[in-house]
Amino acid sequence: MGKTFESIRRLLKLSQLLLNSTNYKCNELFYGGSPASDIATLRSAKLAIFFGANHVETRMGGGGIGYAYHKALEESNCKIIHIDPRYNDSCIGHCDEWIPITPGTDAALIAALAYVMIKENLLDRKFLDTYTIGFSESTLPSDAPKNSSYESYVLGTYDGIEKTPEWASKITKIPSRRITQLAREIALTKPCFIEQGWGVQRHSNGEQNARAIATLACMIGSIGIEGGNTGCRTGSSKTYDIMGMPYKNPIKDSIPCFLYTDAIYRGKEMTDLSDGVRGTKQLKQNIKFIFNIAGNCLTNQHSTIKEVDRILSDESLCECIVDDINVTRTPSNNYADYILPDATTLEQEDFIRPSAGYYSNRPYIIYCQKAIEPVGEAKPIYEMCIELAKRLGIEQEFSEGKTQKDWLKYLYEESMKKKSALAKF
Repeated sequence: MGKTFESIRRLLKLSQLLLNSTNYKCNELFYGGSPASDIATLRSAKLAIFFGANHVETRMGGGGIGYAYHKALEESNCKIIHIDPRYNDSCIGHCDEWIPITPGTDAALIAALAYVMIKENLLDRKFLDTYTIGFSESTLPSDAPKNSSYESYVLGTYDGIEKTPEWASKITKIPSRRITQLAREIALTKPCFIEQGWGVQRHSNGEQNARAIATLACMIGSIGIEGGNTGCRTGSSKTYDIMGMPYKNPIKDSIPCFLYTDAIYRGKEMTDLSDGVRGTKQLKQNIKFIFNIAGNCLTNQHSTIKEVDRILSDESLCECIVDDINVTRTPSNNYADYILPDATTLEQEDFIRPSAGYYSNRPYIIYCQKAIEPVGEAKPIYEMCIELAKRLGIEQEFSEGKTQKDWLKYLYEESMKKKSALAKF
C-alpha cells in the first residue's frame, strides 16, 4: 500500500508539504522532546493545577484519559484547581476551585506567579540552575544579550515593567490577591501536578502560553517526581499501538501548520531561516492543491480566521481543495471543491485506539467489525484510494491484492513481532 501512495503522489504531481503543527510541537521544542507524566500519577499529587485542560469533554471520557483522570482523583486527596475561561464539565465533581481567566492571558498569569516566587524566594533554584537554560542570567548562553533571561523579564530589568500580580490582574481579570496566594500555594505544596490542555495554545501567540506553563513546572521542580508533571499535556506510559502503512514519503519539505496559508500566496519566498521550513532551504513553489484528511484544520487551527477565509476563497491562489475523510460536515468543507465522506467505525473493519495517531494513550486496542454497509456515498479511505488507483492504472501496485481486512491482519501481525503483549488476532 505504501507504493500506492507514492505512485499517486508522483503521478498527480502534487506539491506535498507536510504541515508540522506548532500547536502540538511547542512543548517538544521547549524540552527537546514531548515528556509528560502518566495521568495516573495524579493519585500521588497534593495539588493539581489544570490550565485549559478539560479531560471529561475532550479526552475520551468514556474509557480513555478522561476516565483515568477521574480514577486518579478518586484515589487521592489532591486539591484540584482549574484555570479556564469556561466552567467546563471537568470542573464539576472533583474540582475544588475554578479560576476564570481572560482567554489567551495564561503567560501573563505565569509571569506574575514567577514574580511572587522570585521575591519571596520560593523557587527551586537548584533545579533551575541544574536543568534549565535561560531562566536566570547566570544560565544564559554566553552569546545571549544581557538582561534577556526570563527572570529579568519578570522583574522588569528587560523592559522596565515589573510583572507584579497587580500588573497581571489587569490583563487576566484574576484578583491580584488570588494571584499572590496561588503562587505561594503552587510553590509550597509538594508534589504539585501542572498540566495544560491544547486550548491555551490555539490562538495568536499561544505558543508563549504553552512555554510559560512548562516554565512554571520547572520553577517548582515538579519534573521527574511521583505526583508531578512537566506542564505538558498528559498521556499514559502504558500504550499499545499498531504500525502504520509501510510507505515512505518521498517529499521531505515541511512547514509550520500556522504558515500553510502563507505558503499558498508566498511559498516561493519561504525559507528555513525566515519561516521555519524543514527539509529544504527554500520552498520551490506555492501551494496550489490541498488534500485535507480527517480534520477541520483548514480553519479551526488558526488565529486569523478572516484571513484564512480570504485566502481560501480566492480560487486564483489555491486552485483545488479536497476535504476528505470526515463523517460530519465541518467549516473546512465550505472551501472544498470535492468532499469525500468517510465511513464510520460501524461501517468498516478497523482498529479503534483510545485516541488518535501517536497520541494513543491507554493500554488497549479494539478490533471493530463492520455492522452495516456505508450509508449513502460514504466509503472507507482505503476504498477511496482503490478508486483513485484504478483511474491511474495502478490498482494492483497500490493494493498488492489485499482488502482492507487483509491489511489490518498484516499490520497487526507485524506489530505482534515487536510487541509480544498483543493477543493473537
